[in-house]
Amino acid sequence: MTLRLNSATTIENLRNYPIEIVDRLRTLLITGATAYADIHRENFYDVVEGARVYFIHISPMTNKVILLATWVTEKEHAKRQALAGCAA
Repeated sequence: MTLRLNSATTIENLRNYPIEIVDRLRTLLITGATAYADIHRENFYDVVEGARVYFIHISPMTNKVILLATWVTEKEHAKRQALAGCAA
C-alpha cells in the first residue's frame, strides 16, 4: 500500500535517531511511501525505502506519527560490512 500524510503531520522521535532519518521519513510520508500494515496491531506500519525500514505507529486520534524503530535490512547490512572490510 502507499501511505501518504500531509506536511503538517508531526513525527515523534522516541529513540533520538539522527535528524536526517526523521527528515527522510517525513519526506517519504509526504510524497507517498511504500508501507505494510502490521497484521497484529492496528495503525502500525513498516515503511520501506530501498534497504531501510521504518517501523511507525500513526495515532488515529491525533494523526501523529511515532517513529519506533528503523533499521537496514540484513542483506544491505552484510553488503555494507563487506565493503567496510575491503576498505580497511
